[in-house]
Amino acid sequence: MEEPIAESLAESQKEISVAEFFERNRQMLGFDSSARSLITCVKEGIDNSLDACEEAGYLPDLYVEIQEKQDEYKVIIEDNGPGVIKKQIPKIFGKLLYGSRFHKFVQSLPPNEQITIKNPNGNIEIKEIGEFCKNKDQETKKTTGYKAPCFNRKTGQIQWREITHTIKHKNKNKIHEITTENGHKVKTTGNHSLFTIKNQEVQEVDASTLQPGDKIIMPRKIPPTNQKNQINLLDSITPAQLKQNQLKIKETTQKQNKTQTKQKYITTTRDQEKIPTTIKPPLLERLTRHLARYTEKQIENPRKLPVLERTAYTLTRQTNTIPQPIYQLHPKHQKQYLKHLTTKNNGWHTYQTTNQKLARHIILLWKIQGAKTKIKRQNQKTTVKAKLEPANTREKLLNELGIPRNLVRYTDQIINQENPEIDRYHTQKLKEQNLVKTKEEECSLKKEPACQSKQ
Repeated sequence: MEEPIAESLAESQKEISVAEFFERNRQMLGFDSSARSLITCVKEGIDNSLDACEEAGYLPDLYVEIQEKQDEYKVIIEDNGPGVIKKQIPKIFGKLLYGSRFHKFVQSLPPNEQITIKNPNGNIEIKEIGEFCKNKDQETKKTTGYKAPCFNRKTGQIQWREITHTIKHKNKNKIHEITTENGHKVKTTGNHSLFTIKNQEVQEVDASTLQPGDKIIMPRKIPPTNQKNQINLLDSITPAQLKQNQLKIKETTQKQNKTQTKQKYITTTRDQEKIPTTIKPPLLERLTRHLARYTEKQIENPRKLPVLERTAYTLTRQTNTIPQPIYQLHPKHQKQYLKHLTTKNNGWHTYQTTNQKLARHIILLWKIQGAKTKIKRQNQKTTVKAKLEPANTREKLLNELGIPRNLVRYTDQIINQENPEIDRYHTQKLKEQNLVKTKEEECSLKKEPACQSKQ
């Protein structure tokens, strides 16, 4: 049998040293001439010194000396930075592009800012980033199995990508609260990177440089975590929880064509009626309707409900937000849940709640549907609105803004802060945040390179 071409090619492949890489790519790296090489060495050395002092919180004190020896130059740069531990020296001088700044993508958020993640079990969670930072391995400083929705600036798509590290550090910058015209808010440090569109291109911009009227890219559609057409109730509910509402799990054996199959059911303690533990259509449609009905709804005596409704009520009592089985379903079933949960008026699906966490989950679920979302906070109540717009509306937006077709659904406009009431509110908020932040620590997410903007 003839050897595959890939195998023969692999035999000729080899690693190259850093020196050889620089030798072959001198023009790209800034070492194509003596003059440019000298400038590049001095610039990179000074930049590294300043970066090290900034990270350590030191006022930089640098010494630069250039010695000329015939056709060679010797560059000496000294600084008052934190230094390098002995075991890292081989990595710094023996590995290409090794350093804290190269791997660092600034994504700094205050610890009480909520983020959307997918846990190792595939379930979606919305939690404070400060709380999430506690999940990392204390030895490796890594968080394994968790994913976050990440924007790919080349394709304009949102993807779930694994979170490799969490970083906890003291805050040295002001906290900025950014509010869009649709009511979405995020609090970040001024050097947090956001995406905007300039000259019909996606560009990275610091939060501190944003001005009223600027446009930022926001996720219009988030990919679903699962696309199941059934729910296994035993994955989300325990026998003890069923027992509280006078329900139990019963197993029966059926004989068919000389083979025996076992089937589990949820039934009442008196075996009056039963439902299968694996819910499929058309029973699934009824279950999603009951889950929507009992979200945030308390009833005095759930034991009087039929088995399916009683099971749905038990699932909604496990959390103060959307029942987790909903996230496991195909988007078409999630859409049915949302339609039963909300009221529709003039094309907008509306839901009002005092539960901020539930409001965030409802927005997330609508984003999986690709809907346009709005949020309004007044007193203690939060109103969430969502609208599934036809394609021609997006085409109109594309023509108005001159935005590439695949980025239309990600645009949103920053709210006009010239309104005195809004301006006073934001100014007061920022001052309060700054006072608090001098005593707190902030956390940041460091995602794998594919998730970063500088790819």
